Amino acid sequence: MEKIRYEGDGLLVVRPQGKPVDLCIAQVYKLTSGHTYEEVEEMYEKIDLMIDSETRSKDYTIVMGDFIAMVGEGKERKYVGHYGLGCLSQRGETLVEFCRRREMCISNTWFCQDKRRYTWTMPGDIGWYQIDYILTKCR
Repeated sequence: MEKIRYEGDGLLVVRPQGKPVDLCIAQVYKLTSGHTYEEVEEMYEKIDLMIDSETRSKDYTIVMGDFIAMVGEGKERKYVGHYGLGCLSQRGETLVEFCRRREMCISNTWFCQDKRRYTWTMPGDIGWYQIDYILTKCR
């Protein structure tokens, strides 16, 4: 049995049953560059509440989506791998802090992606950014 929960603008949660553990998958969207820092913080609070209310300790939790954050190149303890892109931004710091609190790692920064690490191209093809991430529980 699968449970789906929609949290207004920008957060969808799906809970498929699995073996040996159930999953909790949250899709985050709409943290555009036009949103204020307070609105971004509010979204992280919604994600925190969702994780706390929807998951059990043994569930495997995945949070993914468009965070409009840059976590930079280089490893940050167990939360960010060597394969990020660009320089750490304020939103990137917020994302890394969220990962620290939740004991989650930014999975797509842990694997070398030879062809393409960027997930968004600036109009006119003048800049390439990695702003979409997949967060999973740290092992």
